[in-house]
Amino acid sequence: MLIRELRDDELYKSAKLSSLAFSYAVNIEEKKKEGLKEHTYGAFLDDGETLIAQVVAICYASYHNGVSVGALGIAGVASSPEHRRAGAVRAIFNHLFSIAGEKGWELSYLYPFSFRYYRKFGYERAVRHRTLTVALPALNGIPRNCGATLMEGDASLPELLTLYNRFAQRYNACFARKDDKYFPLDPYGTQTYFYLWRNASGEARGYFKAKPNGRTLDVPELVYLDRESLLGLLGFLRMFEGQFDSVCFNRLEQGSPVELVIDCDRSTSFGAYDGAMGRVLDVSACLCRMRAESGETLTLRITDEACPKNTGIYLLRFTDGETTVEKRCDGDVDASLTINAFSLLALAGASDAELDYVDGLTIYGKRALLAKLFARRPVNLFEEF
Repeated sequence: MLIRELRDDELYKSAKLSSLAFSYAVNIEEKKKEGLKEHTYGAFLDDGETLIAQVVAICYASYHNGVSVGALGIAGVASSPEHRRAGAVRAIFNHLFSIAGEKGWELSYLYPFSFRYYRKFGYERAVRHRTLTVALPALNGIPRNCGATLMEGDASLPELLTLYNRFAQRYNACFARKDDKYFPLDPYGTQTYFYLWRNASGEARGYFKAKPNGRTLDVPELVYLDRESLLGLLGFLRMFEGQFDSVCFNRLEQGSPVELVIDCDRSTSFGAYDGAMGRVLDVSACLCRMRAESGETLTLRITDEACPKNTGIYLLRFTDGETTVEKRCDGDVDASLTINAFSLLALAGASDAELDYVDGLTIYGKRALLAKLFARRPVNLFEEF
């Protein structure tokens, strides 16, 4: 078995594999005329040409503790039925993990078909979304306003990007955006509407993305900087009364204040679902972004079977606004963690009480410091890949 990146002229091989794995029809002759648009890594038979498994690797920038870092988005994981359970997908992941340093990938995210399957590669649940569907009259307690503007064309993009990234920086996992990939500003052709809300001074402070769904207006992105801008956006949504019966916020962060300011009643539908799984690819870099009281120290043993370079004992020393990390081979530790447990706590966190239930975590001492270091964190992710 050989592992390599697919050439641009091998899109048709990827299309064949995807057709079999995801059960959809594809015109292979047409695909032979096209080139690859994403970096795709494959497992090949020894001839180096017969593709038996693939993983699409997409480079992103993701926020972690307020810092934008390189992240690997995983998509298109597929293998041919006759070559499954032969370790081909695992071999590709091993290759991706081995080149993570040179690619600048510190974190990785994927949308799983099975949580159990991807835990084998060190991934753990990282992003959990809230959903909230309310009848539009539930917004009646919020003053109606017309302070939002429909965004059309490229001239609107800079303000949206700036606003989005200010919002995203507050959340772990949220991807940084730098172009129009996620802002299709063609409301009439796509029926996807971006409305930018400004305060009384004319400053852009929030936006929402909306798409009609029958008599419901779906809002998959709600971006706001403070209470005023959130209320402004919700007040503007009242302008759709008569056109829609309800609004569905289908990608809210856990602990979203939206349900606190809306007059929810028994007709309101609440929900939650697990979104992306995440994993840490560079433990040392991740630990350097942790903060604790100056003078404290903590020693952690981390085990990462899928990416052995992360396995080791890490001594953390906390000073004013800085954390130094020293990797050791042996010694006493305050806690031991599998990479799954570490990824969960580093990306999403947990309450003190929840620490007892985190699979793969064993605490020997300094529980109070661990609870502070790995406290629940705001997490969100809008992108689908």
